[in-house]
Amino acid sequence: MKYLISTLSCLLLLTAVWANNDPAADPLIVLSPWEINDGKGQIPLGDIDMHKQHGNPIVYQLSSRPDKMDPNWKPAPMRGNDVAMIRSSNVPCFQAVDFTYFRAFLDVSADATFDHLTVTIGAVDDGARMFIYNSAYPNGHFDPATDGRLGGKSFTVDFKDEIVPGEINTIMIVQVDDCRTENNLTGGLTLKVNDTKIAPDPNWKADHTRFTKKMKYASPAVRFIPKSNCSFLGDGQFENVDLRIRPDGKGTLFIPGEAEEFPFNYVEENGKFIFSGTDPDDGTVHRFEVTRADKNELHLKDLTTGTVHIAGRKRSVTYKNLENTAWLVTRGGIRQEMIFLPNKQIVIENQSTGDSYLASYVLEDKTIVMTLSQEAIIKLEADFSTIQVDVREFDYFTLVTQQQGEGHEPVKYQRELE
Repeated sequence: MKYLISTLSCLLLLTAVWANNDPAADPLIVLSPWEINDGKGQIPLGDIDMHKQHGNPIVYQLSSRPDKMDPNWKPAPMRGNDVAMIRSSNVPCFQAVDFTYFRAFLDVSADATFDHLTVTIGAVDDGARMFIYNSAYPNGHFDPATDGRLGGKSFTVDFKDEIVPGEINTIMIVQVDDCRTENNLTGGLTLKVNDTKIAPDPNWKADHTRFTKKMKYASPAVRFIPKSNCSFLGDGQFENVDLRIRPDGKGTLFIPGEAEEFPFNYVEENGKFIFSGTDPDDGTVHRFEVTRADKNELHLKDLTTGTVHIAGRKRSVTYKNLENTAWLVTRGGIRQEMIFLPNKQIVIENQSTGDSYLASYVLEDKTIVMTLSQEAIIKLEADFSTIQVDVREFDYFTLVTQQQGEGHEPVKYQRELE
């Protein structure tokens, strides 16, 4: 039991000092009024081929986010209580695009808590993509799987994992018009925390236009502690650990299969975040210091033994969870690395020989469909251009794939940690 408590205690840090589950009870989350910027007008596509697909995401590479202090930001047009842009368009179909930008600022208290923080956009003509900007994502973050297209009634993006508490986050929408005769965004822009709609605050001050990083901890590696009530993996050995935390600095750890509940406390000591728990069997006190924490990964140092434990949040297979990850496997004495890059690119390298090849990929449910580059086809002397692998297992530490077709065995990759 002592070993179980010692190791599982590393997971305790995967919670935050969040206070109130009801965003309406206190002004813990405040939304500014929405603003609009008309951008630069029509932009010729040049060599870009949209394949006559309205809202084709390939065109977003031409967008150029207006500066935060751009004087062309102005209040967004409204229809009743909803944001609604209804315009005529003379954009030549699939030959040029016209971007319009919407933004709002979200002041999130360090004490805020939520399971979902969503932005819903009504119907778009011809497409739209949502971004979030904050100290964790100063250059913006988006999930290409959530882009909106012409023909849909609405679409929703959940930013619960990207929001940084204790600062002002910026939500930005890039809307694109790629064909005459209309250029519309209707149905409103709705932000919800859990199931509660957050209305824009008409008293928002104009000087709230920059996010401010509030370093709570001495080490810059400790950016924030992910919120509670999530499932995590600790050192690849434990799963489905349920963590509950209260604003009074106390909480409870629930372990599947164990009848007992294990209490813990959390405190700040000279800029360091310390969790401590008492072994109910012999009264031994275990203390752990957070040496690194972000929304994906936690490093926890046992202050008695010096052992550093790593815990990672359990994952589903999405573009967001694959992007910027590297995975390693050794088979038949050959060490292979697989790296998922932004923009749906993937690099596979034989570390024994240094040979590598590039492919693009798309997700189809739990299947990764890779399309080889022409260079890769030549290198591999392949008589095929696509490879399809089914994802058998995926979490923060492990990726198990099996290539479709006869004679292929499952391949288990381990996440390459920094």
